Amino acid sequence: MDDNLFAPPEADPATDDVVVAEEVEPAITLPRVWTILVVVPASIMLAAIAGGAAALAAMLAADPTLPTTGEAFASRLESVYVSPLGPFLLGIGSLVFLMGALLPAYLSPVEWRQRLGLKPIETPLGETLLLVGASPLVGLVGSVLVGLLTSGESENMRLFYNIIQGSASPPRLAMLFFVIAIMPGVAEELLFRGYLQRRLLEVWPARSAIALSTFLFAAAHLEPIHVLSVAPLGAWLGFIAWRANSTWPSIVAHAFNNALAIIIMMNTEF
Repeated sequence: MDDNLFAPPEADPATDDVVVAEEVEPAITLPRVWTILVVVPASIMLAAIAGGAAALAAMLAADPTLPTTGEAFASRLESVYVSPLGPFLLGIGSLVFLMGALLPAYLSPVEWRQRLGLKPIETPLGETLLLVGASPLVGLVGSVLVGLLTSGESENMRLFYNIIQGSASPPRLAMLFFVIAIMPGVAEELLFRGYLQRRLLEVWPARSAIALSTFLFAAAHLEPIHVLSVAPLGAWLGFIAWRANSTWPSIVAHAFNNALAIIIMMNTEF
């Protein structure tokens, strides 16, 4: 038998069509969103638990008997925060938020500073200063909003006021500026505007990303009246970070707003 019968026919360049493989575009992989929706709420809960547990431990160390009424408990709690241990207790939440931003960013395949938005500011200097300088005015809008919508007062803000009013020595005041202005300005912005909002901006429109970061930022303040009062500021800080394509201006704006609030509380009655 002729073996050539089973051999494939030779291609005729003049008559045979040439089959060209089609170029397939690589599939687009969207950034993972579920990680931030786990890390950020977990950081909020852990900050609340750690801060509450530390305050309770300080209360029991001073007096092993627990207060029997809510009013007595609040009074004991305030005495702990007004004590020399107070600034350290106030800083626990910020430390948890800082770790909640830095650790996942470090584990991310994206360089951690880029991941958190610690990059050059893209807005002109004049515009950046205007955005930062307007932050306390936006914070004032939150206070006005609370006055219009509620008849109560923020227990958190009253506690801050009593802590600041009871801090006469310069070293203690410097410590309070650090834990109330600097630490939240850095830690909260890295978590909410850096780790959270920047990832959302990769998959969502800017309004939606800013809205969710604002919601979680406000929710992190726990007390309903305080949540309502900081919501406008949270939205403004989200806008600043988005506009500048950097977290640096929102960090400065947040710290500036809190520092000015401390100065006002030092010189006014709550």
